[in-house]
Amino acid sequence: MAATAAAPAAPPPPPPQFCLISIGVGLVTMPLTWIAYLILGPILAARAVEEHNARGW
Repeated sequence: MAATAAAPAAPPPPPPQFCLISIGVGLVTMPLTWIAYLILGPILAARAVEEHNARGW
């Protein structure tokens, strides 16, 4: 009985580029977060002031 040679193993896939992915995600989400705080910050502050003033302290 002749031994058959096994097929050569495929090389492992390259590792994910976590640094590049993190930078890409950061470049997208950082401006969105900044704009959200820019809009929501004054609105939430105004609501808090109105609520505080309504208590009549």
